[in-house]
Amino acid sequence: EGVRWGPGRRSLATWRGCSCPEGTPTEDPPETCAIQIWDLSSGQIATTYPTRCSKRAIWPGWSPSGKLFVIGNHNSLRTFRVADGALLYETPKLPEAGVYDWSPDGRLLFWGNLYGTVQLLDPETGAVLRAGQVLPLGMDGDWNEQWSPDGRFLTIAAENGPFFVWDGHTAAPLHELRVPGVVPLNAVHYQWLPDSERVVFASDEGLLAIGNARTGAVKLLRR
Repeated sequence: EGVRWGPGRRSLATWRGCSCPEGTPTEDPPETCAIQIWDLSSGQIATTYPTRCSKRAIWPGWSPSGKLFVIGNHNSLRTFRVADGALLYETPKLPEAGVYDWSPDGRLLFWGNLYGTVQLLDPETGAVLRAGQVLPLGMDGDWNEQWSPDGRFLTIAAENGPFFVWDGHTAAPLHELRVPGVVPLNAVHYQWLPDSERVVFASDEGLLAIGNARTGAVKLLRR
C-alpha cells in the first residue's frame, strides 16, 4: 500500500494489494495491480494505470514535467503518457530491479538492479542510451547514483566496484574516478558540492577525497 503526491500536489497516486501472492511466477508476473490517480480538485479518480504485481515494493512516480508516469516493479518499468493514459512501453526485464531516478530536466531516466546492472533510458521511448555494470558480475552489494545539482553529470559508485562519471545530457561515459593504489575504491558514500562539478567521497576504510566530474582529477584529502 502507498500514496504519492503528483506535480503541484494537485493529484494523488494511491495503490494497494500490489505484492505478488506466494507462488506467483516472478519472471512474468500478472497484471493484478492498479495505480489510481485522484484529481484533488474534484475528489474523483481521474486515471487508473494497470501494472504487474511485484515481489517487492511498487514504485510509481511522475516525470519532472508531469507529462509521463512511470511504474517500477522487481524486473521492469512501465511508462504511461499522462495526457491520455496510454502505455508507451514496458522495458525488457532487468531481474531484481530496485531503483529508478529522473535527471533534473527529465530528459533521461536512470534505473538499475541489486547486482549493479545500470541503464540510462530515453524516457519517451524506453531506448537504452547507455548501460553499465558497477558491481562484479554475479555479486550483489551497495551502490549509489546521484545526478549533479544542475544535471550535467551522473555519478555511480559501488562497493567493490568503480566510480563512474557519465554525461548527464548525452549519457556518454566521461571518467572513472581513481585514487592510485586503491582498488576497489569503495566510494559508496559521496555528496555533490554546490558547484555541480566536484564531488566529495569517502570509503569505509577512511579514505576521503574530492573528484572533479568534468576533468576526472581526484584530490586525496585523507587516506
